[in-house]
Amino acid sequence: MIHSNQYDFIKTRTIKDCLAWSIEYLRLCWQSKKEIVILKLDFENVFDGMEHEAMLQLMKVRGFGNTW
Repeated sequence: MIHSNQYDFIKTRTIKDCLAWSIEYLRLCWQSKKEIVILKLDFENVFDGMEHEAMLQLMKVRGFGNTW
């Protein structure tokens, strides 16, 4: 259920890893002269802004029990 590109909340990964990956990708794009678009999203407090009941129903459909 955890995407291979997720860095937050995983003990063996840090935001520094994500930053290093981003810098490497930017370097490769610069070397290839490809045009790119950079988009940074701030997900601060995203959990507070979502509909909790919808998330709980989705988790139930996915097989998570009531203890989650």
